[in-house]
Amino acid sequence: MGKIKDFFLANKIVTVAIAAAAVITTATVVTCILLPSEGNIHPSGMQSFPEVKSGEEQEQIIEIEVPSEYEGVVLDETSDAGEQYIKDTLFVGDSNTARMYFFGLLGIDNLIGVEGMGIQSVAGSAVAYFYGYNNPVTIPTAISMQQPRRVIINFGTNNVAGYSVDAFVSEYNKALDAIQNAYSYSDIIIMAVAPVSETTSYDIDNKRVDAYNEALMKLAKQRGLHFLNISEVLKNSKGAIKDNYVVEDGIHLTTDALNAVFKYARTHALITEDTRPTLTSCPARRPAPVIEKPKFDEGKVISYINAAAVESGFTLESYSSDISSRAFNSYAFTVMKSDAEAGTEQDVAMSIFEGFSGSTARIMCAVVSKDDNG
Repeated sequence: MGKIKDFFLANKIVTVAIAAAAVITTATVVTCILLPSEGNIHPSGMQSFPEVKSGEEQEQIIEIEVPSEYEGVVLDETSDAGEQYIKDTLFVGDSNTARMYFFGLLGIDNLIGVEGMGIQSVAGSAVAYFYGYNNPVTIPTAISMQQPRRVIINFGTNNVAGYSVDAFVSEYNKALDAIQNAYSYSDIIIMAVAPVSETTSYDIDNKRVDAYNEALMKLAKQRGLHFLNISEVLKNSKGAIKDNYVVEDGIHLTTDALNAVFKYARTHALITEDTRPTLTSCPARRPAPVIEKPKFDEGKVISYINAAAVESGFTLESYSSDISSRAFNSYAFTVMKSDAEAGTEQDVAMSIFEGFSGSTARIMCAVVSKDDNG
């Protein structure tokens, strides 16, 4: 039996009846578990999930050896639990969970996904919105309102860079305490932190991801929970995420990846007795309000340049009234407008104006002139 440290290394490649197809996007999405609907379409109009059929084109997965002490904790392969298994599940997580909604793979009734969220924010951050409520509620409160059959929780990608394994586990425990104290009747499954590319746009690598997942497996055992090892379906033979499962930044999952995750969850299902008391009515979910990021105002920059020029004794001639505009456009070759943030207009203007020296000053002479005093 392999050592713990080897738990997330690829030992051999096997073929199983799991196909790929999946997700990507960003923002805050929250949900309310609704009563099962008729037919193959979710209440939100999302697509139904394809059946897992034997004999269809196979997807390679990495079979990861499970130390005997974690047997019964890490979910084993099962028969396909079907689409209803996913419908009865609330997925809770970060932007990769939000992508399940934005790509039309899950309805808003089946997830709470918050871009950039780490495990430390689960207990205290109000992110879930309901009709009839003026203010959002926390994830534990939302779970108590939604009363899902099971919760699959997936956090860690946004913690890897700044949290030690011990600190991460400590925060995870707090989150699980808050969820179970709010509503103790849902089965809770801890999902593995997804692997990343060998090179990413963030301070994260698979060695640290694997260390997090080893700790989560141990945490699941300590708390009597279960662990969904999606690393098996997402990893390639080198231990990194498969190329078609991730976008260019190296961490955000594609639709192929997320569909593979759904199929993996359905074929590694946790089937238990439903011990929930009689369900109470659940207020309808509403999307989080969209708050547009303030835009950089080029007009303000031009006005600030004009003011600085006049204060310094320059007079803008009628034929050169667009001097500031031309100066700004020249500056944009070195400072991309798209990278400038709202609120920095005056700083950018001063940087441009202070650069009016040397060769720039000679250009300026063609379009501005000193007043009578100099």
